[in-house]
Amino acid sequence: MRCAQNQRARRWIVVSAPFHLDERTLTVDGEPHTYSVLSHPGSVAVFAVQEGRICLIRQFRPAADEPLWEIPAGTREEGERPEDCARRELEEEAGVVAKELERLGEFFLAPGYSTELMHVFLAFNLAAGHVHRDPGEVIDRVEWVPLDTFRSMIRRGEVRDAKTLAAFALFERRPQSPPA
Repeated sequence: MRCAQNQRARRWIVVSAPFHLDERTLTVDGEPHTYSVLSHPGSVAVFAVQEGRICLIRQFRPAADEPLWEIPAGTREEGERPEDCARRELEEEAGVVAKELERLGEFFLAPGYSTELMHVFLAFNLAAGHVHRDPGEVIDRVEWVPLDTFRSMIRRGEVRDAKTLAAFALFERRPQSPPA
């Protein structure tokens, strides 16, 4: 088990499962360089659309030290398929069940230090489910925002979460018209 320093509290904390730190040594121009890499099981993000509106949550993020507008997302459990994780996270965080999912793409969130590969899904044909958030998850709002309002929020700098912005770019480039 490796440790990481908590800069804010200036103390060492243990990185716990499912995450761990590895050291990797690469030879660059004949010289060995050691890198610390956060091994991550992968994650999902869900761009849920219904009647021209998208589902946004406002979640407090300790690293940012403020709440951020985001789409529902979360970490995959061991052996969990990305599609199953997307369904689980959407219901856990927003109380919504997706009857249909479409894969929009995937991307690395922070390849400079993390192996986390995020899979992005479009969810539609939605139904009410039950919210059951993880311990310590602080989500104070779930809102269905018209796409034009969401675009305005981005222009005004109100959406600063990278996965949400990247997922929206994947959604906008898809060839089909948005589901109703």
